[in-house]
Amino acid sequence: MAIAFLTSGELFRGEATHTVEQAEHALQLNCLRDGLTEAGHALTAVSWDDPSTNWSEFDAVIVGTTWDYHDRLAEFLSALSRIAASKTQLFNPLELVRWNCRKRYLRDLEASGIRTIPTIWSDRPYPDDFESAFEAFGTDKLVVKREVSASSANQFIL
Repeated sequence: MAIAFLTSGELFRGEATHTVEQAEHALQLNCLRDGLTEAGHALTAVSWDDPSTNWSEFDAVIVGTTWDYHDRLAEFLSALSRIAASKTQLFNPLELVRWNCRKRYLRDLEASGIRTIPTIWSDRPYPDDFESAFEAFGTDKLVVKREVSASSANQFIL
């Protein structure tokens, strides 16, 4: 089976400047490649946004180190939709990726009884919101994240 491992263009081309991301990408890719090769499959890293990729060359696709998706979410989801609509199997179900790409999935988990990190949701926070959060959580430190982000991109500690 020929399997594509989706990655960001920067990681694919070796242009990523963040060494932790490079190391994590190499670790994930190599671990999967070793196991899949032993099982008789071939794993190939592919940039998710490469328009020249012929998805029919692959039997399946794994969403891997696509850590730039959050800056181009609509384009990323569109690429996954094209893959899902092709004969190539998307191992990460498209609806699950759509649900999981926004931090609001944590609300669903919490509503079903799964413990999550205490969160205050705000589309447009104001300074008073932060003061209220410090009080509500009884803390002197807050983590502020975008609804769509990856790693610590656009994350702030107050």
